[in-house]
Amino acid sequence: MFDRRFRPPESSRHRWERLWTANRRGAPLPPISVFRLGDEHFVDDGHHRVSVANALGMVAIDAEVTELAT
Repeated sequence: MFDRRFRPPESSRHRWERLWTANRRGAPLPPISVFRLGDEHFVDDGHHRVSVANALGMVAIDAEVTELAT
């Protein structure tokens, strides 16, 4: 399970490294899927991609956003 800073668990290190390596070689990160509730966003799919983006210092990532009514 990822922590609040999107650090991956040791069990998913291999997947994380594959994404990181592919991105460093020029492959874009696929969009993540998030829910927006008010001013907050919750990742539904893409935790590894968010973690890699954070590690690479990216300030934005493409996302498919589903707005939830409050």
